[in-house]
Amino acid sequence: MIDWVEKHGITTCVEDRGRVILESGKSKDLLDLLVRESTKNGTEIRTRFDITKIEKTNDIFRVHGNDGSIVEGKNLIIATGGKSFSQVGTDGFGYMIAKQFGIEIVDPYRGLCGMVTKEDLSGLSGSTLDLTLSLFDGKKLLYDEKGSFLFTHTGLSGPIVFNAVIAVGEHLRKLGIKESQQKSYFNENITIKLTFNEESMTKKVKSFFELDETKNEVIFHLSDLKSWEEAKVTGGGIKLSELTNVFESKKIEHLYFIGEVLDLTGKTGGFNLQQAWATGYVCGKGFGEN
Repeated sequence: MIDWVEKHGITTCVEDRGRVILESGKSKDLLDLLVRESTKNGTEIRTRFDITKIEKTNDIFRVHGNDGSIVEGKNLIIATGGKSFSQVGTDGFGYMIAKQFGIEIVDPYRGLCGMVTKEDLSGLSGSTLDLTLSLFDGKKLLYDEKGSFLFTHTGLSGPIVFNAVIAVGEHLRKLGIKESQQKSYFNENITIKLTFNEESMTKKVKSFFELDETKNEVIFHLSDLKSWEEAKVTGGGIKLSELTNVFESKKIEHLYFIGEVLDLTGKTGGFNLQQAWATGYVCGKGFGEN
């Protein structure tokens, strides 16, 4: 993918832990490229097309639009994203389609977002540091990572916090805890330990937490996660066991699911975008050969 975008004039750079971003920092550069190349390949792009119903009759899918029009096709690929970051139109629609056709999903949960702490950290809001974050359920270590970290007026943020949110979501899912039960579980069980090094112990941080040469750790209690609107990705989604190795439903022939609508979630740094492109590529090759 990096080679492909750079052949088209978009330069990328690799940050810590393999995180890839556009050198320009402008996502529109990539969007314009994808739209331009798709149009060149004969793709018809329709915007402001709200889907009211999807049905399958005699091996043909019919997608009904709110304007009364119907789009028909032998293959239907659901690439609607999850339900986080609704500003771009993701509202969980793909899960509704899965349920309509009897396809199982893992309950969605927020990923790659900030944490809200019980402790008031507003006095450090805006402070960016490199430190080590450790996430615990009781005494059990769930996740730890060293890297870029940000204090906010409501709690904790930054790449290592976003990744820890993925870890806690996976943990709660294994325990069978639904989203409606999450906040209560957080309050009773989940803690975060920050370990400061010499560089991250600025005068402001030292004073705020009363740190010294004998104390370089602080414990916080997780109250909640930031909202669905602020979550960058959705954990959970279509169970991979429901699909073939080209992401076709095992129950409904020629129905495919790709991208973030799947129960497949990566860390921050371009990995979720890569997952969407990779599953799309494999799916396209798969039904193209059928």
